[in-house]
Amino acid sequence: MRPLARPKLILACVVFASAALSPAVARADLDLQLAASGGTAYMRSTPSFTTDELSTSARDIAQGTSIGGAGSMTLLGSTLDVIMTFRSGLLVPLGGLGVYLPVGSYGRVITSADGSIAELRPWSAYRVDVPLPGIGYRVNRRRYTFGGSVRTGVAWMRMSGSIAAGGESEAMRPTRSGFVLQAELEVCRRFDPTTRGCIQLAPRVIDLGGPLNGGLLSLRVEWGI
Repeated sequence: MRPLARPKLILACVVFASAALSPAVARADLDLQLAASGGTAYMRSTPSFTTDELSTSARDIAQGTSIGGAGSMTLLGSTLDVIMTFRSGLLVPLGGLGVYLPVGSYGRVITSADGSIAELRPWSAYRVDVPLPGIGYRVNRRRYTFGGSVRTGVAWMRMSGSIAAGGESEAMRPTRSGFVLQAELEVCRRFDPTTRGCIQLAPRVIDLGGPLNGGLLSLRVEWGI
C-alpha cells in the first residue's frame, strides 16, 4: 500500500463513522413523545355566542348576532398531544387536539339576542381545543419530573338553543371561537426511560370567556415515539 493510502483510508473511516453516529447522538439529546390526557375543565363563565343568519316568522336575525353566555360550566374530556423534550430540560409542546363535554346538571338559560328572547341549553354544549406550540422546562429528580410551560392555542365551542318568534321558537346553534393562552404545571413519575405518568394543572390566562376564566386538571401518560 502506498504511504498516503493508509491515512486516506483512516480519514474515510472516521468520516463514515461520524456520519453514522450523528443521528444517534442527536437522538440521545432529543425525545419526541405522544401524550394522552383525561380530566376536567372548568369555565368560570361561558362566553357570549354568535348565531348564524336566522329567519323567523317575526323577524330576521343577522349572522354574527351576539347571545349572552350561560354561566359557569364544568366539562370532562381528553387531549392528545405531541411533545419534544431535550436532555437539557427544555420542553417544547408542539400541538394537539382536545374534546370536552359538560358534566353535571344544567337548566335552560334565558337570555337575549338583538332584543329577542333566546334560550340556551348548556347540557348540549361541546368544546374543541387545538393546543399550539409553546415552551417550558423540566427538572428531573430520580424517578420524578417537575415541569412548567406556557403555550398558546385556539378553542371552539357550540351550544344548542332557540330564539322566540312570536308564539313559536326557532332552533339555533350558536358558536364561539377564540385564542387561548395557558400555563401548564406538572408532576410526573417515570416508569421507564420513555414512559411517564403525570398530574397536570393548567390555569387559563386567556380563554373564551375572558382572562383567568378557569383551567384544566388532568391525568396524563406520555410515551416515546
